[in-house]
Amino acid sequence: MWSFTVVKGGAGLEVKVDRGNGTVVEIERKWADDHGGDRTDERDDD
Repeated sequence: MWSFTVVKGGAGLEVKVDRGNGTVVEIERKWADDHGGDRTDERDDD
């Protein structure tokens, strides 16, 4: 099994795929902070 992360705008999806038949096993939402990166929010709540 292998996984890759699709990142757009600070949020990402980690997709785990079965190598044998290429089916998606799991999709998990990730944030940049999970990987030690910076997460920036476009929203300003002030």
